[in-house]
Amino acid sequence: MTLWFNRRFASAGGRVRRVGIIAMARRLAIALWRYVKDGEIPAGAQLKPALAEA
Repeated sequence: MTLWFNRRFASAGGRVRRVGIIAMARRLAIALWRYVKDGEIPAGAQLKPALAEA
């Protein structure tokens, strides 16, 4: 998602960049919802191993 944002909004002006931040927030919210609801990991995500409890 970071690459998408940078490709799309890196050279944009102030207002367009703010619109891009909202678009990114929406994409993150959708990805989080899919992860919670269906266990679908977003493309390109790297999960860290769970810590063992003592």
